[in-house]
Amino acid sequence: MKIFPPHPSNIKKTLTFLALSFLLFAIYSNSFDCGWHFDDFPNITQNSNVQPHSLSWAEIKKSFHGTDSNAINRPLSFLTLALNYYFHQDNVLGYHVVNLLIHFLSTVFLFLCIQQAISASSTCKFNKTYAYHIALLASFIWAIHPIQVTAVTYIVQRMASLAGLFSIASLYFYLLARSNQAAHKTSFFLFAFLAALLAFASKENSFMLPIVILAAELILIQGFSKKTLLKNYKLLLGFTIAALLFIVFQDLDSIVAGYSTRPFSLLERLLTQPRVILKYLYLIFCPIDQNFALLHDIEYSNSLFYPWTTIPAFLALLSTLLIALMKAGRYPLISFSIIFFFLNHLIESSIVPLEMIFEHRNYLPSMFIFVPPAIIIIRLYHYFSDNKNLQQIYLLFAIAVFLLVGYTTHARNNILKDEISLWQDNINKYPNLIRPYIDIGKAYFDEKQYAKAIESTKAGLSATKMTKKNYPEKILYNLGLQYMAVNQLENAEIYLHELIKLNPNNAKSYAALAQIKFDQGDDQESLDLIKKALSLNKTQGQYHYLQARILTRSGLPENAIKSAITALKLSPENKLPIYVMGEAYRLMNDLNKATQHYLDFNNYYPDNIDARIALLEILYLEGKTEYRDEIHAEIVSLLKGTIFQKALHNFNNEFDLLNKRRDKTITAASKAAEQGRIP
Repeated sequence: MKIFPPHPSNIKKTLTFLALSFLLFAIYSNSFDCGWHFDDFPNITQNSNVQPHSLSWAEIKKSFHGTDSNAINRPLSFLTLALNYYFHQDNVLGYHVVNLLIHFLSTVFLFLCIQQAISASSTCKFNKTYAYHIALLASFIWAIHPIQVTAVTYIVQRMASLAGLFSIASLYFYLLARSNQAAHKTSFFLFAFLAALLAFASKENSFMLPIVILAAELILIQGFSKKTLLKNYKLLLGFTIAALLFIVFQDLDSIVAGYSTRPFSLLERLLTQPRVILKYLYLIFCPIDQNFALLHDIEYSNSLFYPWTTIPAFLALLSTLLIALMKAGRYPLISFSIIFFFLNHLIESSIVPLEMIFEHRNYLPSMFIFVPPAIIIIRLYHYFSDNKNLQQIYLLFAIAVFLLVGYTTHARNNILKDEISLWQDNINKYPNLIRPYIDIGKAYFDEKQYAKAIESTKAGLSATKMTKKNYPEKILYNLGLQYMAVNQLENAEIYLHELIKLNPNNAKSYAALAQIKFDQGDDQESLDLIKKALSLNKTQGQYHYLQARILTRSGLPENAIKSAITALKLSPENKLPIYVMGEAYRLMNDLNKATQHYLDFNNYYPDNIDARIALLEILYLEGKTEYRDEIHAEIVSLLKGTIFQKALHNFNNEFDLLNKRRDKTITAASKAAEQGRIP
């Protein structure tokens, strides 16, 4: 039986795509409930630009800005995230369904593109005969490979998969337009152009697409030779000038400035990237779970000679590229596959001050990398055709490897279920990285597992490798917050003061210490500390909010109101300052304004008891019996069986800013409401 018949029908091609959809669904079915991770938070869950209240043009335009309010940034990617948020809010299922659909379409276009590339280029009869099967095998391996997990399951990296989808679609339509059989060349060129624009609107690494298409033209279509180069010298000269102009007009100062937060320099990044590329190739051709992680620990190259692998890595990549160019005329498909990989890594592996290594950066570059192995696998199968038993053993072995690769991808999805499983996996594989300890500590903290949060975060103090210079500061700050959460304020102060020693200009440390002193009742020191924090950073609404609380309790209501108004302007999503304004007006004996602010606060936080307690007090003092009884009934309903005195105790400790006990008045108001009598 021939496993790879030479001319499959269109029906078989359709069945192939159906098989692909079932295969991808099976492998990624456990990803649909994987949670938010890492850059998901600043880009999606904490980004108001992609959280539209309607589908109006104003809201859609707002999403085009991504995380930047002043400039358009990856508009297509952020638009799709905004649409997801509009329909699904923070339910991850819808996001994962869209990500998997993008991955499926990418695979379909990759299959079509490889098949068209073989048709356009190959002088090899075997490749032409088995073009369908080479394309099928290469695209399927690419689709199920675990290196794609962080571009598919890690929600925000839809940016990488969208760039990959439209880049490969553009290349496919270009090859189709350049084929002799194309009946609608103009339409295909137009589709290629539109797909390119969509790729550019998805992520910046797609900007290499024009160079990739030029490489396809010279290698796959025209056939790479000196004659071809001379024939296209004007085109090559134009691309060279365009590339030089692009470099010249880059803001190099801002690029260099971007390294100020990195623990490596621009030169160290350039020296390290050849080793990073080899690391990527190792991950691609040795796809076992132990090799994969969200964050990788790689030693930075600070010279050509340290570590010693720096020069060999550079020479290995250079020689591979030179051989690919030298053999491009004879082996165009294989050469193009290699050059495609290098070209699409060029932007993220150059001078841009990005983190050193991420797996998702391989989504687009790896698209053609499985073409040479696919050719070898199919050739070997036919090589064993004289020995059917050996051929069947070989086939079973190949299927087993294929299934193992898919299983590894499925297993990787389980690791991305939540923040704790993700970062614990990272710690197990790279225990010297600081960032995983920070994030797993935060994850435990969010789950209110404070003991584990402290233990995990403290473990990060012994780690030394960081991808940003401020990670040691984050460790100390988080420990301060975690000890505050368990009311171990002395320990919290120790770590926060250590943070100030490390960086005297860290505003967050002063703000946290101000909160501690406020909780301890030391209003003057608390006020001095929050003023110090504000002198370092006036843009944080929470600092102004804390200052408003301190000022109210210090008997300075007018200043407190000003701070509260500033807090609302800087952080409009946080309505807590409204309550502080109510307390400030209460202190000024302006009961009408105090009442209005308590009511406004209740509208924003309908389940909050404390503003109702403050409101109950005012209504009791004013003798407004009917409304008082209504508020009391709401409090009783919200208490759900909890003793009123317990709620009043919490109010006194957390929300009473008038610096006097209000127990008697509020208790009397409660009793009066229960008895239904006017005081």
